[in-house]
Amino acid sequence: MIKKYPWIKYFLIFVFAAILIAAVIRVITPQTEEPLIPPSEVQKKNFDQSVSTYNNVEFVGSTSNIDLTNSVGIYSAQLVDGEEELDNLISTLVSLFNLVQDPELTDKEFYISDEYSLSRSYLRDELMLSRYTPPEVMLEQIANPPPTGINTQQAISRATLFVNSIFEEQQYVPQLSSIAYLEGMMEPHPSSEQNAHYAEISFAQQIDSLPIILEQELVAPIRVMVSNNYLIQKAVFRTKELNLQQISDAQLLTVEEAIDRLNQESVGSIVGFAKDDPTPYSLAQISSGTLEEVVLEYRYDPELDLVYPFYRFSGTLTNSQNQSLQADVIAPAIKVQL
Repeated sequence: MIKKYPWIKYFLIFVFAAILIAAVIRVITPQTEEPLIPPSEVQKKNFDQSVSTYNNVEFVGSTSNIDLTNSVGIYSAQLVDGEEELDNLISTLVSLFNLVQDPELTDKEFYISDEYSLSRSYLRDELMLSRYTPPEVMLEQIANPPPTGINTQQAISRATLFVNSIFEEQQYVPQLSSIAYLEGMMEPHPSSEQNAHYAEISFAQQIDSLPIILEQELVAPIRVMVSNNYLIQKAVFRTKELNLQQISDAQLLTVEEAIDRLNQESVGSIVGFAKDDPTPYSLAQISSGTLEEVVLEYRYDPELDLVYPFYRFSGTLTNSQNQSLQADVIAPAIKVQL
């Protein structure tokens, strides 16, 4: 056969040589596969420690805010002594606002002045600073509500000045995409910039202009409420000082790939939800979902001592009992071990 068609002999030699050269090149060329993040509870356990199985969840929103062209970082995160950090923060706030320990609550960390109070929650390991409004002033404000409307830039400047007076400048950055406007003196409720009595500005540390969120928190580590006369009305601190060191680069999954992993491998967790119906809601089996918004953020995973990127989705989830609720779901934005 080869004698009859001698070109076959040369063709086979060529094919064999090409395969051999390709094999040699593969052996001598360094392989650059991305490291896979190990599994962890943040990736799969919900905020209430339940575990969900997902089916038929789809994303219908825009991904124009997600830049897939640049690689992202994976960072080792060493947690600085949290107790010492919180004690230092208390000392700074006590000095800044001339606070003294409440003489009637000497067994608790509760500090007061004529204008402000500072309390510590051991359950959430957070501090809350609140501006004191005398009852007669509150009654007057309810009877004759002050003018509404707030200048967002002025509120941001006031909140940033306050945060920078406590922490190193630029350590915590205002999150301009998550400003909340509130109206009402007794029980503030969502409002618009034009009708607001308060603006709440969130602050977070950042990597490449993306916020670092702690574990499965819904909100940034610092939230500052500024009144429309530009006083600090309230501030909540749940900070953790992290020493970060980049250990590798990784390529972002597309939003579609993250949703596929959510449906096929249940790689994702529910970090918060809201519903009007008081009936108990099971998170065990999510039979469908329509997610409408997505943002990219870094999250601190305490189990792995890593900071790495997650997608955070918002939308509607429906369980196997056909109950629906508004939920926030996070899913790793890079490849993780299944």
